[in-house]
Amino acid sequence: MKRKYYGIKRSTVRMRVLRAMQAYYAATKVADCPSPSSSSSNLNPSPEPQMPEIFPEVSNESIGVTEQTSKLQGKSFVADLQDVCLKTNMPLATVKALLDMLRPYHPEVPKDPRTLLRTPRTCINKDLKNGSYVHLGLGRGLLDELNHRRATEIPEMGIQLHIDGMKLFKGSGQCLWPILARVNYPVVGRPFVVGVFSGFGKPEPVDDFLSDCIAELKEILGGGLLVQQSGEVIKVKLSNVICDSPARSYVRQVKAHNGHYGCDR
Repeated sequence: MKRKYYGIKRSTVRMRVLRAMQAYYAATKVADCPSPSSSSSNLNPSPEPQMPEIFPEVSNESIGVTEQTSKLQGKSFVADLQDVCLKTNMPLATVKALLDMLRPYHPEVPKDPRTLLRTPRTCINKDLKNGSYVHLGLGRGLLDELNHRRATEIPEMGIQLHIDGMKLFKGSGQCLWPILARVNYPVVGRPFVVGVFSGFGKPEPVDDFLSDCIAELKEILGGGLLVQQSGEVIKVKLSNVICDSPARSYVRQVKAHNGHYGCDR
């Protein structure tokens, strides 16, 4: 009785194995294996299929990287990183995580985000009798408002000014007098600082306190606001100046509303 493997005859298994081997070597373009003369004969060893040699491909990316490097010469990575963080208003926690990731690869990157985001101090102080005044600019704030909208959508602009004083500390006489402005036509914008006074008491003299703001306001009202990107000029009108009663009497240099013969009309 012939031996069987899983219900299949021994000779059938042998023939299936031989056919599979012949098909494999034929597919790999190797000489066919000679058939055995008997069941006890061994198969002649056949040459193993050779793997083709793999050569490294020459990439042209290195040329492009060299060209880009030559174009970027003269630029500072830290300055570009600072510019991106400021333009995107990136939170300090995110900037801190980004700096921690970049420092192992770029040792010139600072550790603290406050060191990276520092801006050059170009403010010029004007000394008054009882303090100092810093003028930040009216046109600068109006142009920042236009950056959020197209200049063609705002052919004419109305603005408001606000002047008031406040104490910085409860037990101190040091006061802060900011000059604020905002766009109120055709859209209502956010208030921004035009100038600020810091000192003890009210700014003295009032002419020096308001001179920079009035000079720039006259220039904008007379010639309009020039947009550098498009070259367009936008007409600007002063809607009103907002002050409370003490500040209004101080700005107009008249008696206070609670003084003897006081009337600001």
